[in-house]
Amino acid sequence: MQIDDEGSGGFGLPSPVRLRTVREVAREILHVDPNTVYQLIYERQLKATKVGRQWRISDRNIAAFLGENEEVR
Repeated sequence: MQIDDEGSGGFGLPSPVRLRTVREVAREILHVDPNTVYQLIYERQLKATKVGRQWRISDRNIAAFLGENEEVR
């Protein structure tokens, strides 16, 4: 999911934000079970946003998590 303001023309508006699902983060980035990602969210180690009933994680928050936990890689 990507939030984008088409037609903004770059008038000082923030760049689009890439929001990933728990499954995407688990499988494609962290290479862990999705339940591990949920646990990281609930323990507030990985910042996430709830969109409806589902969690979404921004690339910025993933980078911050990986930067703080370099030994995980």
